[in-house]
Amino acid sequence: MPAHIHPFSFFHLLASRLAQKVNPDPNRSAYQQKLSGMLAIALVVIPFVLLIWLFRFFFSFPEIFDGLLLFISLQWGPIRLAARRTAELLEKDQKEAAKDVISPWLARDTHALSPMGIAKATSEMLMLRSAQTLFTTTFVFLLFGGVGAFLYRLLLELHHTWTCKKPNNIYFGSAIHLMMHMLHWFPYRMWGGLMAISNRVTHLSFRFQKEESTLLSIAASAIGCRLGGPRYYEQRRIDYPNWHGGEEPDFRHIRKSKTIVDVLTILWLVILGIFLGAEVTWLAITP
Repeated sequence: MPAHIHPFSFFHLLASRLAQKVNPDPNRSAYQQKLSGMLAIALVVIPFVLLIWLFRFFFSFPEIFDGLLLFISLQWGPIRLAARRTAELLEKDQKEAAKDVISPWLARDTHALSPMGIAKATSEMLMLRSAQTLFTTTFVFLLFGGVGAFLYRLLLELHHTWTCKKPNNIYFGSAIHLMMHMLHWFPYRMWGGLMAISNRVTHLSFRFQKEESTLLSIAASAIGCRLGGPRYYEQRRIDYPNWHGGEEPDFRHIRKSKTIVDVLTILWLVILGIFLGAEVTWLAITP
């Protein structure tokens, strides 16, 4: 489904407008901004989840409805397409066009990025978005069904929209940031572990220096390029660790990142197939 007509694009717009209404003044006290952030999460999420739950309750085939929710929640195609197009434009030395393609998928400032910075940002985005949109969504679906997966994606969209990396959201976005940090603690490590196994990465660190550090440190070794370093969010600089996986990134490393994610996706599907097959077999032989 194209990104511009996807339901989460409209939800992103709704969340942006709501933030402008309930957090108009970043100079308010930290407590007031944090409280506004918590109330805004409830105000946006609860009505959507109740509506979806009611639809599922009255739907004749809830399993089909769950499958539809999972399909809507994944939204991986547009991200993959944007990364591929960015690599093609960088290969042709069309830096400004590459920025235009990848900017909607990045929270950081992109206007001053060099071709190396664009390649690095795109590779990092692919790794983080795959862990979120592909792995964690399906993982939550297995545990809590379609409504759970949809709820996770709503929260993830708020996390991207109200990122506390931006100056105006440092306190307002802290509640959703903490919530997603806890939700991602296990899935990020699982996805990183699969990446390490499939790419023979031997130097592992399962500590979170910052939210995505463990995953990106493994990704740098798997891709074979440098990731991390300083990022700018509305001119606010945030220094991340430098993960030295090899040479400076370029368009080739974007393509390698995409290939790694494709392989991880297949591996994850195989694992799911084995578990589901074992469950079906168990149910078939159990009296």
